[in-house]
Amino acid sequence: MSEESIFIIDIGSSSVKAGYMGEDIPSYVFPSSLTQYQERLESIESWMGDAFSNLGSTIMRRTSGLVVECGAGLTTTVPVFEGLVLRHAVTEMEYAGQDVTAALRKQFIDKNINLDFNHAKTVKEKLAFARGYYSEQAEQTQKDSMTFWLPDGNEVTMDTTVFQACTDSLFYNTRMASGGLVPQVQESLLLCDESIKRDLANNIILSGGSTMIPGLGDRLHTELITRLASDPDPRNQSLAGIVRVVPNSNYREPGYTLQRKYAPWIGASLVASFETYHKCLKISRQEWEESHDEIVYLKGI
Repeated sequence: MSEESIFIIDIGSSSVKAGYMGEDIPSYVFPSSLTQYQERLESIESWMGDAFSNLGSTIMRRTSGLVVECGAGLTTTVPVFEGLVLRHAVTEMEYAGQDVTAALRKQFIDKNINLDFNHAKTVKEKLAFARGYYSEQAEQTQKDSMTFWLPDGNEVTMDTTVFQACTDSLFYNTRMASGGLVPQVQESLLLCDESIKRDLANNIILSGGSTMIPGLGDRLHTELITRLASDPDPRNQSLAGIVRVVPNSNYREPGYTLQRKYAPWIGASLVASFETYHKCLKISRQEWEESHDEIVYLKGI
């Protein structure tokens, strides 16, 4: 295998993760919202989205699974079977973490508390949780209201319902064609061939920063079981008994629970260590200078 250094870049809607192959986590994480680069970044991201989502299963050493990637601006489901992306069953929803942030911010504004978007994001990452989640270590899941300090230094008292209500529209959303995350995952699963549905249903893998919302895996797990159990097709009903979303409170992959925030980047780092990467996927400086975006698209698919 080549001993050359390989630099891994994962371009997301909210942040860019970068670092060298072999590192445990990316060395550099910085905003991707710089105006002069945004259009370019989004173009490359749309081409590489399926490939990066596939890497979510690579990091967990699985060759098959339904990868649910929820970042800042986009939620995707990517079924992978024996390492092959099933493109006909890939789905996208333009609703994700930044929309949850916006929903939380609106609730503060509705209560005459002015909170800018970045401060709302900070509050979301500390206090938001999925409906039904409970933890003795999380005060907001135990009380009807709580007093806390905002990032700008102001002290406020809020009903804790706002911290779960802001996530509701991620799971079910009538404004989205998919209907929300739960129907989106179900649709992606049912678009797959009957012979592999059970394997995929048993390996639904969460990936991306927005899946770090406490209780997200548990609620998705529970809601999927309910929807599949009520499906008119008996074959789909049978999937309800084997659905497993990873991670959830009952099942965790060692080392993956926290790593999933950077799962696509870490997966790419692993792929870059394979001999097949050097033969088939690596883009040389000469190829880039000659073809630019075209070579990214050709090797990305």
